[in-house]
Amino acid sequence: MSISDEEIRAAISETFRVEADEHIQALNRLLLRLEQGVVDDLNACLDEIAREAHTLKGASSILGLVVIQETARALEEVFETFRDAGRAAPPEFFDLLYDALDRLGIWCERVEDPVGEDAAALEGLQSACRRYVAETKAVVALPAPHVTGAPEIVPHVGGAVAEPAVAKPVPSRPRDVADSVREPEAGNEETIRVPIRKLDSLMAQIGELLIARIRNDERLTGIRGLQRELEDATKDWTKLKDVSRHLVHAKGRPERTLTAKRQELLDRIESHLKAIGQRTSALSQDFSRDAMHVSILTDNLQEDIKRARMLPIATILDGFHRLVRDVARREEKQAILELAGTDTEVDKRVLELIKDPLMHILRNAVSHGIETVSERLSHGKPAAGTVVVRTAQVGGQIQIDISDDGRGIDVDRVLDRAIEMGLVEATQGRSLPVREILNFVFHSGLSTKASVTNVSGRGVGMDVVRENIQRVQGQITIDTTPGVGSTITITLPLTLSTTKSLLVGVAGEVYAVPITAVERILRIVPADIESIEDTPALVLDGAPVAVARLADLLGVGDGETPADDVKMPVAILVEQRRLGLVVDSLVDEQEMVVKPLGKQLLRVRNVAGGTVVGSGAVILVLNPLDLISSAVPRASDPGSLARASEQRSSLERYCIMIVEDSITTRTLEKNILETAGYDVVTCKDGAEALGYLRNGTCDAVISDIDMPNVNGFELVEHVRQIERFRDLPILLVTSLGSDEDRRRGMQVGANGYIVKSDFEQGRFLEMLEALL
Repeated sequence: MSISDEEIRAAISETFRVEADEHIQALNRLLLRLEQGVVDDLNACLDEIAREAHTLKGASSILGLVVIQETARALEEVFETFRDAGRAAPPEFFDLLYDALDRLGIWCERVEDPVGEDAAALEGLQSACRRYVAETKAVVALPAPHVTGAPEIVPHVGGAVAEPAVAKPVPSRPRDVADSVREPEAGNEETIRVPIRKLDSLMAQIGELLIARIRNDERLTGIRGLQRELEDATKDWTKLKDVSRHLVHAKGRPERTLTAKRQELLDRIESHLKAIGQRTSALSQDFSRDAMHVSILTDNLQEDIKRARMLPIATILDGFHRLVRDVARREEKQAILELAGTDTEVDKRVLELIKDPLMHILRNAVSHGIETVSERLSHGKPAAGTVVVRTAQVGGQIQIDISDDGRGIDVDRVLDRAIEMGLVEATQGRSLPVREILNFVFHSGLSTKASVTNVSGRGVGMDVVRENIQRVQGQITIDTTPGVGSTITITLPLTLSTTKSLLVGVAGEVYAVPITAVERILRIVPADIESIEDTPALVLDGAPVAVARLADLLGVGDGETPADDVKMPVAILVEQRRLGLVVDSLVDEQEMVVKPLGKQLLRVRNVAGGTVVGSGAVILVLNPLDLISSAVPRASDPGSLARASEQRSSLERYCIMIVEDSITTRTLEKNILETAGYDVVTCKDGAEALGYLRNGTCDAVISDIDMPNVNGFELVEHVRQIERFRDLPILLVTSLGSDEDRRRGMQVGANGYIVKSDFEQGRFLEMLEALL
């Protein structure tokens, strides 16, 4: 069978995407080192840059990508010329190079030649390269600068550096953490490179499994022989019953032949039973050994497959040097990124999901943390700030510490903003520990920055960072020292393929709690639980910890209190706050695969997913953060927690559906509603919302208008055609503010209309409450 040109190109294209990305990342890394002056051998660095460009040139030429090929050729020639002359690249050249690499990255991913503005910019770079080549060759015996360490970085303050009169580089837009992860295009399967040693290990495990399969075939043969033996014994038993029946009905003394026949049959049956017993015992022992062997092989194979999916965290971290450099330049600061533990391996899926949160944290570190050059010098610090990312494996988890040597977080300012937003009362807030105050940073809308920039200041981001990290079953904490700097610590599982969970029994059912959220397990009696300002609490390590029965949080069981002498198991959960979770029994600890509940149950409070255990039973996997929020919804102060619990109880019957295609707006509205005590279901567009409403229900709908598939107007019209939703409160929150749009919204059946430019949290909640 011949392969078509299209099939050949498709196969080459996939390889080209991976290869081109590696070359562009390498060029970014080398250019940063060259710009910052942290190269031991200038000529070797220039030679490596030229070599990377040369390889990219060759790969693009195979696919006929002329613009990419010529751009790579120009880069190769100019850096070969710099190398031969012993000359460093001029400072004004770097912005042009970085812009070109960004543009090349986009088009190499598409496996297409640049067009339009991108093509013009790259042609401008080619012209600049040719000019630099001509100028360099015209200079005779240009001495090479002596580079031994990091030279002083001159800040771009008070004016722009002169750039060549070619296509002006346009800084790439910082990718916001709220942007959804781009799905691969149709026909482009995602790939990862797997070292041969990992595949060799997998093949060895498969060989062992083949041996185990052969043994199982032998055992099957033995079972079939045992079955035949049992059939023979059954036949003899039937004959014995016939002989015994004749003996009973025989007149006078039983005939000798019948008696002898019966004894013969009894002996044969006894022999059969002995043989069956011996063979059954032998098979049982063999099966036990084989089962243990297969169990070990399965565990090893599972671990090898996990490792095959793992990539060094450097895969995503190496590209962050450019991010820190670009943000610092936009903020007119100086900052350098240092990496440690980059060889630590993490599951590819985990890497994909944490890339955006890490980018946002690094942007914040530079924008909020690192001071201006004049500030740093006045405090005796180096002109350039340092952001350090340290990665290490701790047990079965990955710990990532992002530290900066900046000004630190203004804890008082965070508390003031939290009080202004109504997140905590002033009198209670002043008594909160620093760690609890810093947790307010994760609330949507809270920002301590006085001005809004395209990098930070809107207060939208850290809440989404925490949400994304919790989505991969991770945790995030903040520590800060004023004037010294801040550290954000992220703890993640090594892999998402399986998770270890604690199985607990409640009201006759079994539930799973991720073991990563369990700090410790205790056994207490009811007398150990105290009432601290009307809140059940347990004094642990000298501090009060709120206590709640899992049965009450899930709404199951009869609500009976155990007898005073009954010891109750308590799992201490920790997710920003601590909670003592009282259960009926501890069942087991088990590795399991967590599955989502499906589109019909997009968001179920307290539930993270489901799993199937060895017995075949389906059990629910609980969400630790939801459990803590359900029991302790507002803050860590016991009095405020009790009052917030009362507030939540009056609202918990309400479930609000948010229909919004913007993840930023969707997350903002969701956080506002959940903080106010509502349960929330989210949908990305009207079509998804209608699909949910066909099988589910809600108490109100908050919808955008301008959405793909089914827009807000169409959604309202469809909902009003469903008999049970004719009176369902619907509030439109949209950027469309014309009188015509307002009239149409009311005509199709909406109950309220809010323009996003006039959005206020208080008015939003008041209007919703009035509709309910």
